[in-house]
Amino acid sequence: MQPPGEIEDADSWSFYHEMLRHAQLSHAVGIAAEWRVADHIAAGVSDLDALSSVVGCDREGLARLLRVLESARIVARCKRGRYELTARGALLHSDADGGVRNTMTWWSHYRWPVWTHLATSLRTGRGSRARALGFEGFDQLDADGEAAAAFNGAMAELARQLGKRLSSAYDFAGVKTIVDVGGGDGTVLSALLTAQPGVRGVLVDLPHAVAAARSKLSAQGVADRCDALPGDFFDSVPARGDLYILQRVLHDWDDERCVAICSKCREAMPEHARLLVIERVLPSRIDHCDDHLDVTISDLNVLVMLGARERSEHEIRAILAKASLQCSTTIELLLGFRAIVAATSPKAPGGDIRMQQKARSIGSDCKGAAF
Repeated sequence: MQPPGEIEDADSWSFYHEMLRHAQLSHAVGIAAEWRVADHIAAGVSDLDALSSVVGCDREGLARLLRVLESARIVARCKRGRYELTARGALLHSDADGGVRNTMTWWSHYRWPVWTHLATSLRTGRGSRARALGFEGFDQLDADGEAAAAFNGAMAELARQLGKRLSSAYDFAGVKTIVDVGGGDGTVLSALLTAQPGVRGVLVDLPHAVAAARSKLSAQGVADRCDALPGDFFDSVPARGDLYILQRVLHDWDDERCVAICSKCREAMPEHARLLVIERVLPSRIDHCDDHLDVTISDLNVLVMLGARERSEHEIRAILAKASLQCSTTIELLLGFRAIVAATSPKAPGGDIRMQQKARSIGSDCKGAAF
């Protein structure tokens, strides 16, 4: 092995330079997202003077930001100094299908200040949100409407992709009622109800999410088949569902409270029901791939934000077992996410076997940054 002083590896050096560049770029794009620059350009406010006026920014400062966006192929400068959105930039529009505006806003404005305390969280094993923002856990979302809107919007942007994938990967035969526990703004449940027109839904979450869920369910045309209920899954979960979903819930909590959440689901589940636990799953061995980088970064993220953690499939199965639930199969979704299927009975039904065969044909082929 060469001594450190003699190593000359241009590719490795470029890796670190690119990493620093993209860290700064993500913050710049986050500001553009927060200021709705893409929305304004799409609405025809496309010259520098008009844009700086509508966003309330120094003209020269905005010009410098737009140069970065142009270099990143997010906007293009046209004749007479006007700007237009590229295909990449269109994803920053508020109404874009598969868009990322809320995600970029949440990361830049609300999450990045907490990440500056990562070293403290690593040393203590505790979250740093209170240190950075003055709020523990999710209390910020109850106190700050703009933060709640950004958070729910960011979660919905990823949930939309998960919902699409799940609707084609899971066998819904025999499912009449889906209960989405901690279902956020209803994006996943809306996608599932749209794909399964004969199915009803129940969503339960904290009040800040339920208001957004009712609006989303109505906009998607499924409100007549779905109840959105305020509630706390530590207290109770709606009963008599056929399929229960815990989507990105367990990684927010320690093992004891995860067992408590799953136990509440188990109490509500009829014997024939199934529970889907959808989480990013830590691999047993780290490979050099985007999915593994996504999930390991996500593990740091839930640490610094909540003092929580991502888990391996073995660890999730152990939590389910303590809640008297047994796993029948696992579906790979995207970005390192899996749906782990659990039942009250150790015997897996034929539907789970069909679903497992279906899942092998779906695979995981979508790459992206950790949320």
